[in-house]
Amino acid sequence: NPYRTVVLLLGFKGNNTGLPPPVTYSAVPMTAISTFYSGNQAWAGIYVIKDADLPASAGPKTVFVDGNLNNSFGWMAEVVELLNVDQSAAVITTTPQGSGGSSCTAAVSRTLTGLPADSWMFSTLAVDPNATFTATSSQTLLTEHSDGGGETISGYLAAVSGTTAISWGCTGSSQWAHVVAALAPEGSD
Repeated sequence: NPYRTVVLLLGFKGNNTGLPPPVTYSAVPMTAISTFYSGNQAWAGIYVIKDADLPASAGPKTVFVDGNLNNSFGWMAEVVELLNVDQSAAVITTTPQGSGGSSCTAAVSRTLTGLPADSWMFSTLAVDPNATFTATSSQTLLTEHSDGGGETISGYLAAVSGTTAISWGCTGSSQWAHVVAALAPEGSD
């Protein structure tokens, strides 16, 4: 048993109708573990599906985001499959952050505590299209997407423990949403 977990990092720019959206992985519902709407067009979310609910067959799978796209400027998604993830440990999250009208003019940062050794920490930041942002905590950049209506950036830190922060330098965005979550390795509980 490889103790698999699939993580979806999702960002959105648009109306809040239907948020958070239902998401499926190969027609099986994923669990929203951290979501946040800024109050003005920026939304970010992290979803997971663990080994017991994953399809047994190998090969490509479809992720379906069932969002109301009538008033949206764009969606961004990044899918990551992890092995050796503790299937019984709770996902560690913190209070999401964001704004529907105040510009991010410094680091956008969240800290998680109580992380078991060798945990994975994920972050998604959705912003308006005039923003500039950079990784400021040595995270690996997974995706950076701009469609003219909004931008989303996501990344992760691997092999973290204890108290760990993940942050992005962000300027020029008056609508932004940031969510963070961590998963523990098998045998950590």
